[in-house]
Amino acid sequence: MIPAAKEYNMGRKSKKKSGNTNYVPKRASDLYCETDVYGNTNVFINKNEPFNFAAQQLLKKPEVSSIHLEGIGNFIWPLIDGKNSYQDIKAAIKEKFGDDAEPLDERLTKYFKAMAKYGFIIIPESK
Repeated sequence: MIPAAKEYNMGRKSKKKSGNTNYVPKRASDLYCETDVYGNTNVFINKNEPFNFAAQQLLKKPEVSSIHLEGIGNFIWPLIDGKNSYQDIKAAIKEKFGDDAEPLDERLTKYFKAMAKYGFIIIPESK
């Protein structure tokens, strides 16, 4: 993970005001990505924390988790580069997919929450 950035896990309850869209999401630093023959992105993350090691040994869990991105998620992934804000990404989706992406705010927020929950992206804590 990026040590200089404070993390805000959007998957958990927070006292922070919801609906804040003034953040710049970043990919977690320990990810590996590859694109398949269909142009879809596969994102892999190593699970090397002590709890995960125990789960791997006892429950035969894999050392690497992966997620297969398609459609709008596949379009969004390259935009999560630590430079594009939520609003920038939203505008790019609107331009590319138009009304097919609606309800855009709700879908994009859920997407970012899920990606943060699984440790694929980091959403800096709002100030």
